[in-house]
Amino acid sequence: MSTKSKTTNTLKQLDKRQFSEYITALVWSNQGNYLAIITAAGELALWQQGNLEILTPSHDYSLDCVGFSQDGNYLGTAGQEGKVSIWQLGVNSPKFTPITTLDQGNAWIDSLGWHPQKNLLAFAVNRQVKVWDVNQGQLMAELNFADSSVFNIAWHPQGKFLAASGHGSVKVWNIENWSEPPEKLEVPGASLDCAWSSNGDYLASGNLDRTISLF
Repeated sequence: MSTKSKTTNTLKQLDKRQFSEYITALVWSNQGNYLAIITAAGELALWQQGNLEILTPSHDYSLDCVGFSQDGNYLGTAGQEGKVSIWQLGVNSPKFTPITTLDQGNAWIDSLGWHPQKNLLAFAVNRQVKVWDVNQGQLMAELNFADSSVFNIAWHPQGKFLAASGHGSVKVWNIENWSEPPEKLEVPGASLDCAWSSNGDYLASGNLDRTISLF
């Protein structure tokens, strides 16, 4: 007599929501209490314990990147419109409100990332990476990739370095001295994506020529 093992479903659907366009990205806060959702229609929504709040309704421009700061108090978004928006969680309120809009002209912004320990938001604008200090309310650095547009950015897990992918290389800046020339890690063709290992000892590049490079 054969015995068939039964598959136990450990996850059950709790909620389902409909948006006006497809989802371009979503991300949980580090604390796990908020889920941010962005769409090709420019919608920004926050889900929390069954409640969905629309922070930005649909409009003519897509949102393409979204991220929470490490402490969960700030939320950054950007996309086709060329604007980086920063939202802050209220001190005595579960609501996020907009505090800063950084207008980058006609640039389509599809890569941003928060420093793993500080309230620094990096984002790619054409051939540059810009770093905004939320606490100071000012631009901390403008980093020139020079060789091409920047395709992706990645903070070192301990926040020591900032890496950027582009044509011919991954460039790595030391945050202790932004003005110092970056280390240039050459790759064949173009680096479309880069990622640090969790301990920060290794950096990987995914390349246009169907290869990966490890450093």
